[in-house]
Amino acid sequence: MSFQEWTQQVQEMLNTKKFGDIAFRDKDFKTAIDYYSKLVGMMSVPSATVFARRSFSYLMNGQSELALRDAMQAQDMLNDG
Repeated sequence: MSFQEWTQQVQEMLNTKKFGDIAFRDKDFKTAIDYYSKLVGMMSVPSATVFARRSFSYLMNGQSELALRDAMQAQDMLNDG
């Protein structure tokens, strides 16, 4: 992978996180889920914060099982780190 391709991927990840964070802040939880899910797929090691925010978004969207799964994932990452 060239440096240009790598920097493009990094920029795409940063933009995806930014748009997810904006949606989360604006309480647009469905959009936040979409962006955070895309981000999880892009990152080799997603952060606990991404899983925690997606968990809360799932909870606010009435998807309690998915919320619990992500909350447990975030907790595991914090315990391992």
